[in-house]
Amino acid sequence: MLLQKTLHEAVVGFLSAALFGPARQTYWRRRLAGCANKQPAAPVGERFKEVTTEVADLAEFHTL
Repeated sequence: MLLQKTLHEAVVGFLSAALFGPARQTYWRRRLAGCANKQPAAPVGERFKEVTTEVADLAEFHTL
């Protein structure tokens, strides 16, 4: 159990610094700023209806 705890602490410490440390702040700020500029995705229900209609149209076309 002691080895697991030591390994866990080492890995978590390394990943915390590697992913979220001061050297990564610029990267994450750019990524987060880029997310705000994207248009939101279509709601799932609307997209599902759209895809279902497209599949039905393709199936109808294929049987002709």
